[in-house]
Amino acid sequence: MSVLRLDIERFARSGEGIARVRGVSYAVVASVPGDLIEAIPTGEDRPGRSGFRRARILRIRRPSPDRVVPECPRFGECGGCDWLHVDAGAALRHKVAAVRETSALADDAAVEAITLAPRRWRRVARLAVGRGPAGAPVLGFRA
Repeated sequence: MSVLRLDIERFARSGEGIARVRGVSYAVVASVPGDLIEAIPTGEDRPGRSGFRRARILRIRRPSPDRVVPECPRFGECGGCDWLHVDAGAALRHKVAAVRETSALADDAAVEAITLAPRRWRRVARLAVGRGPAGAPVLGFRA
C-alpha cells in the first residue's frame, strides 16, 4: 500500500481533517488543518461518494499550529474525546463554521458560541459490557 503525503486543508463537519490529492478527498481521523502528514489509505469509501476515501496517520511531518498534546493518555483508543488534539479556540471556530454551513447562515450572522470550561466531558459514550473475574456483570469504558 502506498504512503500518501497529505496537507490537511480543513475540517469535515464530522471533525476529521480533509486533504485532496489528484481529485480524491481523504478524511483523516485525528488530523488538524495545517498538518502535513504521511498516511495510508484504509480502503474505506463513504457509501455513495466516489472520490472520497479514508486514510490513517502514519507520521506527522509538520504539525498544525492548532494541534495540541491531548490531555488524556487514552486519547485515540476509547473513542470518547475526538477533539483533545485540537486547540480549544480552533475547535470552537470549526464548530461555529459548521453551524453556519449546515444552517445556511451568512458569514456576518450572529452566532453565539457557548464554551464549557474544562474539556473533560463526553457527548457520546460507548460502553463495554462483559463479566468480571468472579462472573459478575461489568459495564464501563473501553481501555
